[in-house]
Amino acid sequence: MGAPGAYAGELPVVFVTLRDGATADPGALLDHVRARLDEGPARPRRVEVLDDMPMTHVGKIFKPELRARAAQHVVSEILAQAGCPAEPSARVTRGGGIELHLQGAAIPDAVLALLRPLPVTLHLGGS
Repeated sequence: MGAPGAYAGELPVVFVTLRDGATADPGALLDHVRARLDEGPARPRRVEVLDDMPMTHVGKIFKPELRARAAQHVVSEILAQAGCPAEPSARVTRGGGIELHLQGAAIPDAVLALLRPLPVTLHLGGS
């Protein structure tokens, strides 16, 4: 699955669910996968362990929901690195796009400049 990236458009992310009773360290899973991929751009940037995979009503993995989770994580990291206390929330639009709503403190122009290149729709102030 892809997380939005300003330069490449998407960055690889792995979403996994575990069998009942199983445990796993996301960092160890990431190391395991990255060590087996020769192509640098294909190496995932992170692994997220989910309790349940989002599914469609016909039983397929609902990929837009995973993209929204990945986008929310990317924006949260950008905000945290900038020291901005805004809280992002993501939702999938009818067309399968991603809307990110930023609530909380005012977003400085320098932080907005980092967010604008991402392939998501931004809404400020929880609108």
